[in-house]
Amino acid sequence: ANLSGDVAFRGANLSGARVYSLVYDMPLETLLTAVSKGNYDDIQELKPIVEALGTNDESIGEQLTALGQNDTNIGKQLTALAQNDIEMARQIDALGQEAIVRGNQMISLRDKDKSIMTEIDSIKAQLQTLVAQLAEKDAKIAELEKRPTIEQVRDARAGSVGLTVDPEGDNITLGLTIEQSDNLTQWTKLDGEMTRTIPIPDGKKFYRFALDK
Repeated sequence: ANLSGDVAFRGANLSGARVYSLVYDMPLETLLTAVSKGNYDDIQELKPIVEALGTNDESIGEQLTALGQNDTNIGKQLTALAQNDIEMARQIDALGQEAIVRGNQMISLRDKDKSIMTEIDSIKAQLQTLVAQLAEKDAKIAELEKRPTIEQVRDARAGSVGLTVDPEGDNITLGLTIEQSDNLTQWTKLDGEMTRTIPIPDGKKFYRFALDK
């Protein structure tokens, strides 16, 4: 084959061909020109790819820069959230302390309420006792009101004596004194007084006094 001049090896199928003697006999200038042209064509084909890769690298760099800025913003946000968490923890701790104080106050108030309720129960018991005593006294007063008055039982004769019941013992004490006189005008008491205590039972009773002969 005549390979003198500008020969393009690019794309040629030279498998099984004896080109060693041909290359040996080919002028060096021709061989370098053919090789350089092939490299130039390859470089021209690779150039858009390299430029695209460069552009892609720039885009990736910009994306990485944006991601870095985003990470920085996220870091700032996390720092702000951490500070917010610290502040919330302080507030929660303060609320916990306040809850403890109020709990102690409620316990103190509960103890005071128990003491007050005990005093109220004691006062109620005393009132019940007083009410029972008043009811008993009212019953006695009502019973006494049924009895005749001193005016109702007083003898109409001059010098008559009305007897009253001893309030401490529910009884009466009768006393009899004997007097003597020489002229029926002046009287002198004899020594010694005869007394008799008579218990007064419940209900209505009548008494009379008589002298034995």
